[in-house]
Amino acid sequence: MSRPKKTPISTRLNLALVGSTGRMGHKILELLSSPDDPIASAFNLVWHGSVRDPKALASLTKCKADLIIDFSKPEATLSWVRAYAKTGKPAATLICTTGFNFSEIGILKKSLKDCTWALVPNTSLGVFAMSESLKLLARTLPADYAFSVHESHHAKKVDAPSGTGLFLQSLIESSRPKGAVVAISSVRGGSDPGTHTVTILGPYEKITLTHSAEDRRLFARGALTLGLALFKQKTKNQISLGKLALSESLTVRREEDLAEL
Repeated sequence: MSRPKKTPISTRLNLALVGSTGRMGHKILELLSSPDDPIASAFNLVWHGSVRDPKALASLTKCKADLIIDFSKPEATLSWVRAYAKTGKPAATLICTTGFNFSEIGILKKSLKDCTWALVPNTSLGVFAMSESLKLLARTLPADYAFSVHESHHAKKVDAPSGTGLFLQSLIESSRPKGAVVAISSVRGGSDPGTHTVTILGPYEKITLTHSAEDRRLFARGALTLGLALFKQKTKNQISLGKLALSESLTVRREEDLAEL
């Protein structure tokens, strides 16, 4: 089997990775160092680190990034987003941090209004496919069917419920009859990268949909894939996960196609 050709350096996207000292940051760095991965070879890492260091934050605002991927914490994200907004640079921005409140999301929207950006609580394409199935179920099943969400994560995950759990809850409630309430529960422990289960109880039947992440490499590869899709969007505003996941950009797999980016 022939080894895939690397994307020429001149055609690679300049990537800045915020939160590279965390669990997900480490996984992305590992993937970027894979010499034979066609997705990883589409990037040139120009900055990575923690924005808690003022010098690192200053260097982030000066780097010439085409795409910024953020896997940090809300306070860190808001810190660099505010600083970066003042530079007037239009880098595409994929925020994968979770745990924002409504006020903080408002700050993101204001600070990134001139950028192509997306807030993606889960970069698994499988989770997106699951959410599309849930839309159909929530719209199709009668009002006497009860939906609930349960999620579990490793002991060190801070926010509960998870961003993905809240995303699924909101998606189902918006697709059900007005006033429908979807219960959500969480558990933290062990080393589980993330499991989300939606249970639907109806007369004489039970439907269960479960997505289990087996390795964080899933999210690392998903983030780079969605980042490529985001960069190709023309809109200078917030892009929905649905639009990204359904983008033709996600069909890119061949090395020759990546070189065209």
